[in-house]
Amino acid sequence: MTNFGGAMPQALRFALALIVGLSILAWGAAEIVHRVTVERYDRDAFENARSAVGVLRPALLGALRGGRVKELTSLVEGLVMSERLAGAAVCSADLQPLVQTSAAPAALSCPELGALLPGSALAPLVAGGDALG
Repeated sequence: MTNFGGAMPQALRFALALIVGLSILAWGAAEIVHRVTVERYDRDAFENARSAVGVLRPALLGALRGGRVKELTSLVEGLVMSERLAGAAVCSADLQPLVQTSAAPAALSCPELGALLPGSALAPLVAGGDALG
């Protein structure tokens, strides 16, 4: 065996430390990118929903106040025709479902959404006793 004067083990230790260090750096960068991506996706989805409801608010309120469930259902189904929203629901002031699309996630039903939102966030949505009001 040829002895490299201890240079090979030192180079091997350096390479191993470099690989471990770069692996940790890559893992950390991947975690940061993942978190930022999820946060931006959630924010964009919320803004898409807010925008869609904002445009249809007068029609939704009219159908809701008039008790026109068929029209309300049609409007809510129209919200999810684009690929921006996966599902939608209209909840009463007491968080009971009035209309819900078939694609609305079961895990986010009206009572669960009420539990996720602080009371102050619900106040503008149920002003005057009407959802969306």
